[in-house]
Amino acid sequence: MSRYLEKLPEMVRVKLGYAPDLTPILELSLEEVNGFGLLEAVEEAVKKGEERLDVLRRFGREFLSAVPEPVVALVPRGRIASFVRFLESRGVNPFNDPLILRLGEAVLTISIEFECG
Repeated sequence: MSRYLEKLPEMVRVKLGYAPDLTPILELSLEEVNGFGLLEAVEEAVKKGEERLDVLRRFGREFLSAVPEPVVALVPRGRIASFVRFLESRGVNPFNDPLILRLGEAVLTISIEFECG
């Protein structure tokens, strides 16, 4: 995968969505999140998600309008490559596994847009 990561654009789009109703597959500390350049986006996603928490709990994910909009972050390629390697070292395949992670106290879904160009 390293050759593929080298082909990523300089800035990679990452989407983070608040998902307190899902079960995380991995936990990261806020220090780790900050090291990967995602702390500000995590904080924004949590804030947006907590505003919609009552609606999400009441109606569930089946009603798309209840699910908070994801936050989009632009992260340098090098940090995403480090993040992907970190996930792989923990047994998570970011290409095949759903990325549902506990980041600090919050559970979020993460989508890395691996499309190049």
